Amino acid sequence: MKHEKVQRSNNGIDPLPCSLSGEGFKRFQYCSNAIRSKRLGCAHTTARIRMLQILDDLPTRVAPEKQIEQWKSIVQELEQSIIDVDRKKSDAELAHAIQSAEIQREATKKSEIQGKLANTAAHIAELIKTHNHYLDKLERLRNEVLDTLSHNKVLKTNKP
Repeated sequence: MKHEKVQRSNNGIDPLPCSLSGEGFKRFQYCSNAIRSKRLGCAHTTARIRMLQILDDLPTRVAPEKQIEQWKSIVQELEQSIIDVDRKKSDAELAHAIQSAEIQREATKKSEIQGKLANTAAHIAELIKTHNHYLDKLERLRNEVLDTLSHNKVLKTNKP
């Protein structure tokens, strides 16, 4: 969830402006394709698509169809949850940047805005915690599928 983050100046507070961005702040770029193709937790990953394809191709002799459908449903549900938390983090990061910029413009309201910043920062931390929870669930599911495949000698290696 790095790309939603607004880049800051050297003081770590002031958001870096960007005239090319619709919201006016510079953001970090997406992770490389190589990372996104393997990392289940990226909102913009292809790894979950491949995981669903593997489950679609999984023979019923390896796992009952009902189990396969349940796994697919969990992946799809977690995928939507990850995308939702990614979008919420993006919105929270933008709100945080706007509030940081307000501090620069309105020094007289500094304590009120800092309270908002603290609340928004806590919200961002909670979203990251939620994202990590979804990622943990996905990784446990992946390991369960791999264990099932390995047990049924579908895989020649134990590597994911």
